[in-house]
Amino acid sequence: MKMNTLKKAIPAAVLLASAAGLSSNANAAVYAVAYNNIYDLNVFSNPFVSLADFTAFSVNSAAAANLNGDGASGSQTNGGPADAPIKIAPLSVFAGGNPTNNAMTVKGQAGNYSYADSQVSQTALLDNGTVTATGNLTQAWGIAENYINGAGNADATTSNASETGFNSTISLQQDTAFSFSFKAAPYMFVEMSADAVGISSNAEITVTLTITDVNNNTVFQWSPDGQVNDIIGGTETSDEYNLNLSREVSAAGTSSLYNPTGGAAPDGTINPAAFGTFAATSNLLAAGVYTISLDMVEKTNLSSRGTIPPPPPPVPAPG
Repeated sequence: MKMNTLKKAIPAAVLLASAAGLSSNANAAVYAVAYNNIYDLNVFSNPFVSLADFTAFSVNSAAAANLNGDGASGSQTNGGPADAPIKIAPLSVFAGGNPTNNAMTVKGQAGNYSYADSQVSQTALLDNGTVTATGNLTQAWGIAENYINGAGNADATTSNASETGFNSTISLQQDTAFSFSFKAAPYMFVEMSADAVGISSNAEITVTLTITDVNNNTVFQWSPDGQVNDIIGGTETSDEYNLNLSREVSAAGTSSLYNPTGGAAPDGTINPAAFGTFAATSNLLAAGVYTISLDMVEKTNLSSRGTIPPPPPPVPAPG
Protein backbone atom coordinates (compact mmCIF):
# COMPACT_ATOMS: atom_id res chain seq x y z
CA MET A 1 0.00 0.00 0.00
CA LYS A 2 1.31 3.41 -0.91
CA MET A 3 1.84 5.92 1.87
CA ASN A 4 2.50 9.18 0.08
CA THR A 5 0.49 11.44 2.35
CA LEU A 6 2.02 13.43 5.15
CA LYS A 7 1.02 12.07 8.55
CA LYS A 8 -0.82 14.59 10.66
CA ALA A 9 -0.02 12.97 13.99
CA ILE A 10 3.36 14.14 15.28
CA PRO A 11 5.22 11.42 17.24
CA ALA A 12 5.47 11.84 21.00
CA ALA A 13 9.24 12.26 20.78
CA VAL A 14 8.78 15.32 18.59
CA LEU A 15 6.11 16.74 20.86
CA LEU A 16 8.41 16.35 23.86
CA ALA A 17 11.22 18.01 21.95
CA SER A 18 8.94 20.88 21.04
CA ALA A 19 8.03 21.34 24.67
CA ALA A 20 11.72 21.87 25.39
CA GLY A 21 12.27 24.25 22.49
CA LEU A 22 9.73 25.92 20.25
CA SER A 23 6.91 25.95 22.79
CA SER A 24 8.50 29.04 24.34
CA ASN A 25 8.10 32.40 22.68
CA ALA A 26 10.91 33.94 24.69
CA ASN A 27 13.43 33.25 21.92
CA ALA A 28 12.88 32.90 18.21
CA ALA A 29 13.87 29.36 17.21
CA VAL A 30 14.12 27.21 14.09
CA TYR A 31 14.57 23.43 13.86
CA ALA A 32 15.16 20.85 11.13
CA VAL A 33 16.05 17.16 10.96
CA ALA A 34 16.48 14.86 7.94
CA TYR A 35 17.08 11.12 8.30
CA ASN A 36 17.01 8.01 6.17
CA ASN A 37 17.79 4.35 6.75
CA ILE A 38 18.22 1.97 3.81
CA TYR A 39 18.86 -1.65 4.72
CA ASP A 40 18.47 -5.24 3.56
CA LEU A 41 19.75 -4.20 0.13
CA ASN A 42 19.98 -7.02 -2.40
CA VAL A 43 21.43 -6.98 -5.92
CA PHE A 44 20.62 -9.96 -8.13
CA SER A 45 21.57 -10.70 -11.74
CA ASN A 46 19.88 -12.71 -14.48
CA PRO A 47 21.66 -14.66 -15.80
CA PHE A 48 23.89 -15.12 -12.77
CA VAL A 49 27.04 -12.98 -12.71
CA SER A 50 30.03 -14.38 -10.87
CA LEU A 51 31.77 -12.34 -8.21
CA ALA A 52 34.92 -12.56 -10.36
CA ASP A 53 33.24 -10.24 -12.88
CA PHE A 54 33.05 -7.44 -10.30
CA THR A 55 36.38 -5.69 -10.73
CA ALA A 56 35.94 -3.01 -8.07
CA PHE A 57 33.75 -2.36 -5.06
CA SER A 58 33.90 0.67 -2.75
CA VAL A 59 31.66 2.44 -0.28
CA ASN A 60 31.76 6.05 0.86
CA SER A 61 30.44 8.02 3.78
CA ALA A 62 30.62 11.79 4.38
CA ALA A 63 29.28 14.32 6.87
CA ALA A 64 29.52 18.09 7.32
CA ALA A 65 28.03 20.63 9.70
CA ASN A 66 28.09 24.41 9.92
CA LEU A 67 26.88 26.86 12.55
CA ASN A 68 27.13 30.62 12.09
CA GLY A 69 29.82 30.24 9.45
CA ASP A 70 31.97 27.83 11.46
CA GLY A 71 32.00 24.27 10.17
CA ALA A 72 33.43 20.77 10.32
CA SER A 73 33.47 18.02 7.69
CA GLY A 74 34.90 14.58 7.02
CA SER A 75 34.53 11.48 4.86
CA GLN A 76 35.71 7.89 4.50
CA THR A 77 35.93 5.58 1.47
CA ASN A 78 36.75 1.89 1.83
CA GLY A 79 36.36 -1.43 0.09
CA GLY A 80 34.10 -2.52 2.94
CA PRO A 81 32.23 -0.61 5.63
CA ALA A 82 32.69 3.16 5.58
CA ASP A 83 31.95 5.32 8.58
CA ALA A 84 32.41 9.08 8.46
CA PRO A 85 32.94 10.24 12.05
CA ILE A 86 30.10 12.35 13.35
CA LYS A 87 30.68 16.04 12.59
CA ILE A 88 29.55 18.65 15.10
CA ALA A 89 29.85 22.33 14.22
CA PRO A 90 32.08 24.32 16.59
CA LEU A 91 30.28 26.11 19.44
CA SER A 92 27.33 23.71 19.25
CA VAL A 93 25.52 23.23 22.55
CA PHE A 94 23.30 20.21 23.20
CA ALA A 95 20.88 19.44 25.99
CA GLY A 96 21.72 16.12 27.61
CA GLY A 97 25.20 15.82 26.10
CA ASN A 98 26.62 15.67 22.59
CA PRO A 99 25.35 13.07 20.09
CA THR A 100 27.68 10.11 19.58
CA ASN A 101 28.95 8.53 16.38
CA ASN A 102 26.34 6.31 14.71
CA ALA A 103 23.76 6.94 17.45
CA MET A 104 21.34 8.16 14.73
CA THR A 105 18.95 9.52 17.36
CA VAL A 106 17.20 12.91 17.21
CA LYS A 107 18.44 15.43 19.77
CA GLY A 108 15.34 17.62 19.58
CA GLN A 109 14.74 21.30 20.12
CA ALA A 110 17.03 22.41 22.92
CA GLY A 111 20.44 24.05 22.88
CA ASN A 112 21.97 25.61 19.79
CA TYR A 113 23.68 23.21 17.43
CA SER A 114 24.38 21.67 14.03
CA TYR A 115 25.64 18.14 13.38
CA ALA A 116 25.62 15.38 10.76
CA ASP A 117 26.47 11.68 10.80
CA SER A 118 26.51 8.88 8.20
CA GLN A 119 27.59 5.27 7.87
CA VAL A 120 27.59 2.46 5.29
CA SER A 121 27.64 -0.89 7.04
CA GLN A 122 28.57 -3.59 4.55
CA THR A 123 31.63 -5.61 3.61
CA ALA A 124 31.32 -7.19 0.17
CA LEU A 125 29.19 -8.22 -2.77
CA LEU A 126 28.79 -11.97 -2.35
CA ASP A 127 28.28 -14.58 -5.04
CA ASN A 128 24.63 -14.93 -4.06
CA GLY A 129 24.11 -11.32 -5.14
CA THR A 130 23.61 -9.84 -1.69
CA VAL A 131 25.52 -6.80 -0.48
CA THR A 132 25.93 -7.70 3.16
CA ALA A 133 27.79 -7.14 6.41
CA THR A 134 28.81 -9.94 8.75
CA GLY A 135 26.19 -10.31 11.46
CA ASN A 136 24.22 -7.26 10.33
CA LEU A 137 21.66 -6.24 7.75
CA THR A 138 23.00 -4.30 4.80
CA GLN A 139 22.68 -0.70 5.84
CA ALA A 140 23.29 2.86 4.69
CA TRP A 141 21.93 5.50 7.01
CA GLY A 142 22.48 9.12 7.90
CA ILE A 143 21.10 12.04 9.87
CA ALA A 144 21.42 15.82 9.62
CA GLU A 145 19.93 17.87 12.42
CA ASN A 146 20.17 21.43 13.68
CA TYR A 147 18.46 23.87 16.01
CA ILE A 148 19.14 27.56 16.48
CA ASN A 149 17.60 29.71 19.16
CA GLY A 150 18.19 33.47 19.03
CA ALA A 151 16.58 36.56 20.50
CA GLY A 152 16.19 40.18 19.45
CA ASN A 153 17.75 41.04 16.11
CA ALA A 154 20.42 38.34 16.23
CA ASP A 155 20.91 36.46 12.98
CA ALA A 156 21.96 32.81 12.88
CA THR A 157 22.45 30.42 9.98
CA THR A 158 23.36 26.77 9.87
CA SER A 159 23.50 23.98 7.30
CA ASN A 160 24.66 20.40 7.23
CA ALA A 161 24.48 17.24 5.21
CA SER A 162 25.37 13.58 5.36
CA GLU A 163 26.06 11.36 2.37
CA THR A 164 26.39 7.62 1.98
CA GLY A 165 26.69 5.20 -0.92
CA PHE A 166 28.60 2.57 -2.83
CA ASN A 167 30.07 1.98 -6.29
CA SER A 168 30.71 -1.33 -7.99
CA THR A 169 32.24 -1.93 -11.43
CA ILE A 170 31.21 -5.06 -13.30
CA SER A 171 32.24 -6.65 -16.60
CA LEU A 172 29.29 -8.44 -18.22
CA GLN A 173 30.06 -11.34 -20.56
CA GLN A 174 26.49 -11.53 -21.94
CA ASP A 175 23.21 -9.64 -21.94
CA THR A 176 22.20 -9.30 -18.28
CA ALA A 177 19.47 -7.69 -16.17
CA PHE A 178 19.90 -6.59 -12.56
CA SER A 179 17.23 -6.61 -9.87
CA PHE A 180 17.42 -4.45 -6.75
CA SER A 181 15.38 -4.56 -3.56
CA PHE A 182 15.67 -2.81 -0.21
CA LYS A 183 13.75 -1.44 2.75
CA ALA A 184 13.71 2.19 3.88
CA ALA A 185 12.57 4.29 6.83
CA PRO A 186 12.85 8.05 6.10
CA TYR A 187 11.96 10.88 8.46
CA MET A 188 11.94 14.70 8.25
CA PHE A 189 10.59 17.42 10.52
CA VAL A 190 10.95 21.22 10.29
CA GLU A 191 9.49 23.96 12.49
CA MET A 192 9.68 27.69 13.22
CA SER A 193 8.56 29.26 16.49
CA ALA A 194 5.69 31.74 16.55
CA ASP A 195 8.03 34.70 17.07
CA ALA A 196 10.60 33.70 14.45
CA VAL A 197 10.98 36.02 11.49
CA GLY A 198 13.19 33.89 9.24
CA ILE A 199 13.99 32.87 5.71
CA SER A 200 13.19 29.17 5.97
CA SER A 201 13.64 25.84 7.67
CA ASN A 202 14.38 23.11 5.15
CA ALA A 203 15.03 19.36 5.27
CA GLU A 204 15.76 17.16 2.25
CA ILE A 205 16.41 13.51 1.45
CA THR A 206 17.48 11.90 -1.84
CA VAL A 207 18.07 8.28 -2.90
CA THR A 208 19.20 7.29 -6.40
CA LEU A 209 20.39 3.96 -7.77
CA THR A 210 22.19 4.28 -11.12
CA ILE A 211 23.91 2.07 -13.70
CA THR A 212 26.28 3.74 -16.17
CA ASP A 213 28.20 2.24 -19.06
CA VAL A 214 31.91 2.55 -19.85
CA ASN A 215 31.27 5.91 -21.56
CA ASN A 216 29.48 7.23 -18.46
CA ASN A 217 26.09 7.09 -20.17
CA THR A 218 23.20 6.38 -17.80
CA VAL A 219 21.45 3.15 -18.79
CA PHE A 220 19.41 2.73 -15.60
CA GLN A 221 18.33 5.28 -13.02
CA TRP A 222 15.93 4.74 -10.18
CA SER A 223 14.94 7.52 -7.78
CA PRO A 224 11.97 6.14 -5.79
CA ASP A 225 9.21 8.72 -5.54
CA GLY A 226 6.11 6.72 -4.65
CA GLN A 227 5.08 6.29 -8.28
CA VAL A 228 5.54 2.82 -9.79
CA ASN A 229 7.29 2.77 -13.19
CA ASP A 230 8.64 6.31 -12.87
CA ILE A 231 12.07 4.97 -13.79
CA ILE A 232 14.69 5.11 -16.55
CA GLY A 233 15.83 1.88 -18.24
CA GLY A 234 13.87 -0.56 -16.11
CA THR A 235 10.66 -1.55 -14.34
CA GLU A 236 9.57 -0.96 -10.76
CA THR A 237 7.59 -3.57 -8.84
CA SER A 238 7.47 -1.80 -5.46
CA ASP A 239 7.79 1.90 -4.65
CA GLU A 240 5.86 2.57 -1.47
CA TYR A 241 6.64 6.25 -0.94
CA ASN A 242 8.83 9.15 -1.92
CA LEU A 243 12.55 8.99 -1.05
CA ASN A 244 13.40 12.15 -3.03
CA LEU A 245 11.70 15.20 -1.57
CA SER A 246 12.00 18.05 0.89
CA ARG A 247 10.02 19.68 3.68
CA GLU A 248 10.18 23.45 4.16
CA VAL A 249 8.50 26.15 6.22
CA SER A 250 9.06 29.88 5.89
CA ALA A 251 6.26 31.37 8.01
CA ALA A 252 6.53 31.92 11.75
CA GLY A 253 4.69 29.37 13.88
CA THR A 254 4.52 26.66 11.19
CA SER A 255 5.88 23.12 10.93
CA SER A 256 5.96 20.19 8.49
CA LEU A 257 6.47 16.49 9.15
CA TYR A 258 7.34 13.67 6.71
CA ASN A 259 6.99 10.29 8.36
CA PRO A 260 5.34 7.94 5.83
CA THR A 261 6.16 4.77 7.80
CA GLY A 262 4.24 6.01 10.83
CA GLY A 263 7.12 4.92 13.07
CA ALA A 264 8.84 6.73 15.90
CA ALA A 265 11.29 9.57 15.39
CA PRO A 266 14.82 8.23 14.68
CA ASP A 267 16.07 6.43 17.79
CA GLY A 268 19.08 4.49 16.50
CA THR A 269 17.13 1.34 15.61
CA ILE A 270 18.94 -0.46 12.79
CA ASN A 271 15.91 -2.48 11.70
CA PRO A 272 12.82 -0.39 12.55
CA ALA A 273 9.44 -2.05 12.93
CA ALA A 274 7.90 0.29 10.36
CA PHE A 275 9.43 0.56 6.89
CA GLY A 276 8.65 0.69 3.17
CA THR A 277 9.70 -1.86 0.55
CA PHE A 278 11.23 -1.02 -2.82
CA ALA A 279 12.11 -3.18 -5.82
CA ALA A 280 13.08 -2.62 -9.46
CA THR A 281 14.70 -4.49 -12.36
CA SER A 282 16.84 -3.02 -15.11
CA ASN A 283 16.36 -3.72 -18.79
CA LEU A 284 18.78 -6.19 -20.39
CA LEU A 285 22.26 -4.69 -20.53
CA ALA A 286 24.50 -5.67 -23.43
CA ALA A 287 27.87 -7.27 -22.67
CA GLY A 288 30.37 -4.67 -21.49
CA VAL A 289 31.63 -2.77 -18.45
CA TYR A 290 29.19 -0.99 -16.15
CA THR A 291 29.19 0.83 -12.81
CA ILE A 292 26.39 0.36 -10.27
CA SER A 293 26.03 3.24 -7.79
CA LEU A 294 23.83 4.02 -4.81
CA ASP A 295 23.75 7.65 -3.64
CA MET A 296 21.86 8.80 -0.58
CA VAL A 297 21.81 12.29 1.00
CA GLU A 298 20.19 13.85 4.06
CA LYS A 299 20.40 17.63 4.32
CA THR A 300 19.07 20.47 6.45
CA ASN A 301 19.40 24.21 6.06
CA LEU A 302 17.86 26.92 8.19
CA SER A 303 18.10 30.59 9.05
CA SER A 304 16.45 32.44 11.90
CA ARG A 305 16.08 36.05 13.01
CA GLY A 306 14.64 37.04 16.35
CA THR A 307 11.52 39.12 16.79
CA ILE A 308 11.93 42.48 15.07
CA PRO A 309 11.38 45.35 17.54
CA PRO A 310 9.03 48.23 16.62
CA PRO A 311 10.61 51.27 14.94
CA PRO A 312 11.64 54.20 17.19
CA PRO A 313 9.13 57.07 17.54
CA PRO A 314 9.61 59.98 15.10
CA VAL A 315 11.79 62.87 16.22
CA PRO A 316 9.77 66.13 16.49
CA ALA A 317 10.75 68.82 14.00
CA PRO A 318 12.66 71.82 15.48
CA GLY A 319 10.36 74.64 16.72
